[in-house]
Amino acid sequence: MTRSPRRFALALLLAPIACGDDADPAAGADAGTLDGDGDGDGDGDGDGDGDGSSGGDDVACGPSVVRDVVAPDVAVLSGLTVADDGLVVLVSDPTFVAPTTIDRVGFDGGGRTSIHTSTERRRVVSVFAFGDTAYFLERDDAAVIPVGELWRVPLAGGAAERVGDAAFEEAAILGVDADGIFVRRGTIDPVGSVFERIDPTSGVVTTVGASVDTGTPLQPRVTADDLVFVVGGVGADAGGPQRVFALPKRGQDGTPVELWTVDVADDPCGFPLGGLFPTPTRLACGFSGVATRALDGTMPEILIDPDPLLPLNVLVATDAETLYVIETVPNTSRDGHMSRLTTDDPTRTAVTCELGKVANRVVDGFFPNQTEWEVRVGPADVYWIEESFDGTTVRSAIRAAPK
Repeated sequence: MTRSPRRFALALLLAPIACGDDADPAAGADAGTLDGDGDGDGDGDGDGDGDGSSGGDDVACGPSVVRDVVAPDVAVLSGLTVADDGLVVLVSDPTFVAPTTIDRVGFDGGGRTSIHTSTERRRVVSVFAFGDTAYFLERDDAAVIPVGELWRVPLAGGAAERVGDAAFEEAAILGVDADGIFVRRGTIDPVGSVFERIDPTSGVVTTVGASVDTGTPLQPRVTADDLVFVVGGVGADAGGPQRVFALPKRGQDGTPVELWTVDVADDPCGFPLGGLFPTPTRLACGFSGVATRALDGTMPEILIDPDPLLPLNVLVATDAETLYVIETVPNTSRDGHMSRLTTDDPTRTAVTCELGKVANRVVDGFFPNQTEWEVRVGPADVYWIEESFDGTTVRSAIRAAPK
């Protein structure tokens, strides 16, 4: 398998050291509690010292409601997205012997079908479903310099068609909506990323903008109007203040606008490991604490104060104004928690107290990016890819619980 030094360096930049396990193994599935939801209202000055408290309210864990949508298997699952009538996921062989496939599966787990299968040394490295179509980047690993090609395939089945003729090196699909297909291409010299918008019909590529010399953009999200992301510096500035930027997604050759900056010691969201997600009215973030801001970066509010003595609150998904947070656990456990709260109410409600290790998103079809999580919210349920290890084999599954 061809691996360029540039690709390997980019993957290392996107896979920072994992945080420690702050799980609370005492919580049970049927009669446990999820402790420590804060009720702080923040002080509005952006320095992360709002007067919120990690209150003693307990979140009751009711009877198990988790189900397997795709049963555990040795194949690696990644790129989970929600389509009009089901889920789409990339299936890879951990030994790189079998071809990659893109599978569609119903929300109830039925009707699993492979809608695309790679051939020879070609591999799908990124996929995103929108409407009735799955868009994906596929490359030929037998090439001297493998580059991605953009393709689309109907979810109902049929032949895949290439979208334009552009080549995308070190790229991943960030999202797809009515404005186009949004792709990030990583750069090493200078360190950063180029953000592009592709017309899904013509394949015409427009450069939305670039972020360079400030560190690799992490957790890029497509909002209603912008592409937002967080950077933390490079070289001597690495690990310095965390800066959140926005690029108007319908523009061309734009310059990122800084929404806010925060010192690591004062950051309630634990960047770069903490999740960054948009809602219709706010930008939310969370790792130990949970906080939100207006979409322009103003009006900071702390919903849950960070507390190193309590389980984590890693923000992994949003649905309208609802935020979903998880407690991380190892892949040998299923006693983690997922809970939900809203942007205007810090009260948490348990989604499940039987959470295993939620899988990280995969970079370049191979490397786990430990700042991204495989969690998606559907019409009635929240879905996630979960990894388990029985002492011999690592398996991946898609699990779900009512949202």
